[in-house]
Amino acid sequence: MKNIAKALAIFHKEMRAVGEDGKNPHFGSRYATLDNILEAIKEPMGKAGLAFVQIPLEGGKLRTVLLETETGESIEGTMDLFIAKQDPQGQGSGLTYARRYALSAMLGIST
Repeated sequence: MKNIAKALAIFHKEMRAVGEDGKNPHFGSRYATLDNILEAIKEPMGKAGLAFVQIPLEGGKLRTVLLETETGESIEGTMDLFIAKQDPQGQGSGLTYARRYALSAMLGIST
């Protein structure tokens, strides 16, 4: 955990605010899209030597793994997926939503 802790400290030093580029018409609220989060973290993660993978699992779960690229040290978490509509679009929406929140939580960023 020593190396991944150092890498996260570098990441946090390099990370800037993530803008809210999406709008939820139902609630009238704004949010950071997954694309915007991914773009915002790309350079700070590279400078910190971090990478991640997100894997949908059977049973309606998402696993997020954060890796320190030199040593392979990792931390991971699993999150339940909540699918509002049982169709491909509903599944994609639930997965995207979970990816945004799981990645933001794991990296300690606020959107």
